Amino acid sequence: MMPSSTQISLLQAMGIPVWKLRSIAEEKVEVSVNRPLDTSALLARISNSIILVSHDSQISKQTNYLLQAMMSTIGLSGAAACFISLAELDVLTKLKEREIEQKILFLMGDGAVKQVFGEASNVVTYRNNTHNIEQSNLTAIVSFGLDELMINPQNKALAWQDLRTVKMYTNDVHEKR
Repeated sequence: MMPSSTQISLLQAMGIPVWKLRSIAEEKVEVSVNRPLDTSALLARISNSIILVSHDSQISKQTNYLLQAMMSTIGLSGAAACFISLAELDVLTKLKEREIEQKILFLMGDGAVKQVFGEASNVVTYRNNTHNIEQSNLTAIVSFGLDELMINPQNKALAWQDLRTVKMYTNDVHEKR
């Protein structure tokens, strides 16, 4: 939705740079769902990462910046975390143990949880625990999605607990390497 000229004038009078808001909103990353995934390329992309983050929010620069900021609050650099799509998540959960090193899978939102645990699954049921993905070296930690945190800010404290759990398990995985 584009603001009207009156809204733009009011925002500018308040010192809010309107052009930044538009530039972030318009820069969306295109993801092709129909294109088959190259498993070897995916494995190469995640090879140096300890944590894999999958979320059900629309992929954009803004969501990537927010996710990077969340990871940096727990001391994880850009190289330690790799953001993966729901399609890539599906491929990874089907790989056998010998094909992938130990990784932490941070699932954010009901869409990501359903992708791994089935259609009847949700965040509330699976958060507060770690879950070993059967026949793989993936340990899943579940938290609220970005959209959910925007709608229900009271869940941010719970999401912070989940991030601290991620940090604890990340340290364990890093020490084992």
